[in-house]
Amino acid sequence: SRDAGAEGIKAALKALGEAPSDPPTQVLLIHDLTLEGLVKVLSNNRPSVAAITDEGGRILGGWALGKDHVTKTIAGLSSLWDGTPLVMVRAGDGIIQLYGRRLCLHWQVQPGVAQLLFSRPEFADQGFLWRCLISHPPLSRPAPYNPVNLSNDPLVLAYYRRIRELLNTPLPLTTNDAGIPSLELLPIVLQFDAPAKAEWIRCFDALESFAAESGPLFPVRGFARKGAEHIARLSGVFALMNDPTATTVPIDAVQSGMELVLGFYANEMLRLHQGNQVSVEMLTAQKLLEWVRDKEVIYARQVYQFGPASIRCRETALKAINTLVQHGWLVKVDGGTEVDNSFRKDAWRVVREG
Repeated sequence: SRDAGAEGIKAALKALGEAPSDPPTQVLLIHDLTLEGLVKVLSNNRPSVAAITDEGGRILGGWALGKDHVTKTIAGLSSLWDGTPLVMVRAGDGIIQLYGRRLCLHWQVQPGVAQLLFSRPEFADQGFLWRCLISHPPLSRPAPYNPVNLSNDPLVLAYYRRIRELLNTPLPLTTNDAGIPSLELLPIVLQFDAPAKAEWIRCFDALESFAAESGPLFPVRGFARKGAEHIARLSGVFALMNDPTATTVPIDAVQSGMELVLGFYANEMLRLHQGNQVSVEMLTAQKLLEWVRDKEVIYARQVYQFGPASIRCRETALKAINTLVQHGWLVKVDGGTEVDNSFRKDAWRVVREG
């Protein structure tokens, strides 16, 4: 009968066991991310991916780092930086536990967008900012055309060959009892040799003193206290770039890491931190000040309806107006006045320079 046939099919399917999982994908580069999306990629993909983009503003100004999600997102990213397993519980997916995953971040952003990293306390309070190696190169000056062809430079070619060799090296993965590789990384263990370890310890102690209240890196002490780990990571990179089969880190690799962290990145972090002490509110007020220069009197609705794009909400507009009042660029009109053919109870007169 038809029912008997259906039961037979069900029995045959059950005898086959659980349905096989989808084959893993091989995505290496991603240009945008959310924490949930990243977990899905790492669940059934290469266990190591890179979020590399020259439009980092899409991430810094996007959904994942919006005010309702920023703490969750940067906490998850920081866990990956530390090598902590990702454990998430979702109603639809149940418990997700990811071990042996790695993520590389490289974001290029415009200076105004980079301001978000320094002006929002969540990035520093959660430690995310101090886990980054940040640089802001100076503006390039006009220069004549230089006919150098870097594609023929021996050093560039050697670099490309080594990167290609490393990318083509099979990832070190754990295996199950049957010897089948999993999607969990089992990286080789790199150890300092004796001189390298002594040099690294000396640098660790120096960074701790730099982070003290009287130390030169106290304003960016969070970075200073991550500095030794940054040096260790970069030292490992240098060791593997010199020898992809290396298991020890020599002293020259540690010294190269120290030169980068202490000689460049710490100074960059200090310079950028001090240069970004101007708050987002002050930058917004500056934009409003430029917009009102050709006006005599303004009112709040006018600002958030027709003002600069970044001030198109009432709360932001009132904050910017109050900042300009505090600095003497706007004066409240007592009792209100008529503007744009309507009486405005809350209006401010623009103060001219001089």
